[in-house]
Amino acid sequence: MTGGLAMRHFWMLLAALGFCGCGPLMRPMTVRLEADQQRMVDRMWENMLTPADRLDRELLLDVLCEYGLYQVGVDRLHMVAEKQYPRGRVVMEIDCDGRAPAADQFTVTLLDERGRTVRRERYGREEIEARTPPVTAGEVKSPSAERTEQDKARQAERQKRIEAATQPAAVR
Repeated sequence: MTGGLAMRHFWMLLAALGFCGCGPLMRPMTVRLEADQQRMVDRMWENMLTPADRLDRELLLDVLCEYGLYQVGVDRLHMVAEKQYPRGRVVMEIDCDGRAPAADQFTVTLLDERGRTVRRERYGREEIEARTPPVTAGEVKSPSAERTEQDKARQAERQKRIEAATQPAAVR
């Protein structure tokens, strides 16, 4: 693929995946790129930063946001998000390492009002990818792939549980 054609292909891929503009990850894990896509990202970084001051401050931000380079094709990513709630705080951490994807993890820690850990759950890449919609070209399932009625019923039940989880708890 030529440089211009490859760049258009990469841009179309990012657009199709919902990575247009600055925004959050599409799931609590980075997207794994194919080898040719990773090489393209690596070339983009080299081009942008050679020489180091090639891009002015505003253009650097524009390029990072436009192509999602703050999250796509990075070697390592660590993010922390926190949410206060009436009984304490939830801390969510995303740790991804491009060289060791099996070690990638999403950790949810529930702290009480005094900051003590009440609960901690760790989810690996495999578990995240099994539960979230596909976001890479290699993960997209063929539209012709039929789901069984049992699969549909299971998904509908799962969706009900997901929606119910954000509602007040039933009184026991």
